[in-house]
Amino acid sequence: MNDYELYRASSFGTSLTEPLFNELTEKESCVIFREDNGAAFLKENKLIFLSVLPEHRKKGIGSCLLKRCEEHVLENGGEYIYVNGIFHGAPEESKGFFIKNGYETKGEFVEMGMDISGFRADTAHAPDNASYRFFDGEHSELLRAVGEVDEEWVQYFTDDSKVFCAFKNNELASFCIVDEEVHCLLSDGKNKVGSIGCVGTLPRFRKQGIGLYMVELATEFLAEKGCDNSFIHCTHLEKWYGKLGYKTFLKYGAARKKL
Repeated sequence: MNDYELYRASSFGTSLTEPLFNELTEKESCVIFREDNGAAFLKENKLIFLSVLPEHRKKGIGSCLLKRCEEHVLENGGEYIYVNGIFHGAPEESKGFFIKNGYETKGEFVEMGMDISGFRADTAHAPDNASYRFFDGEHSELLRAVGEVDEEWVQYFTDDSKVFCAFKNNELASFCIVDEEVHCLLSDGKNKVGSIGCVGTLPRFRKQGIGLYMVELATEFLAEKGCDNSFIHCTHLEKWYGKLGYKTFLKYGAARKKL
């Protein structure tokens, strides 16, 4: 059984094609460990993929693979190993396995999506005195606003990023990166998936409905561009996005272990 067949036989709640599986796991740049009926992909100190055939679980195969990954990280000077990659943490059903093996979990996150064919924003949701458009000002102004929300996000807002924003009194109030086509966990090889990410609202503009309506308009934009689905990656705002119709299809916890 090859790695893709192993993925398909396991219950990850996704149905990636083989090329997408190879792309999203970054298989070509991973060190791969294999045991009978199981495999693990490791990139530097990040565990990208680990799976054991369901009928062969609870036999120590997964723990053996995990130990081999940990030893490799330690041998190469790593202090921590992280559960990361296409699932960006320990999937809900496997969290106990990682805890049993000495991992700490910090923070719960979800992957969300929505069928957006024909989606239209409801103008009744529009807050007063706010306007919306793609950012066309000085890039430094955008980065200052992003940094006010989350310094770690600044690296993702490049000159090529398509950033949809909300403005109030001509001041940048909220922002998000919009991508008209991505390869992600919602991709099935036939559908066109757009994404909305790094959604942030400056503190003084929060709790006014500005950010949520911005996401609603961004979703409408993706629908107009022919996207079949919209993807929200790695968020803890499940109920907030749920107000627009986004549904959770995967839950996981961030996990790491000090070696």
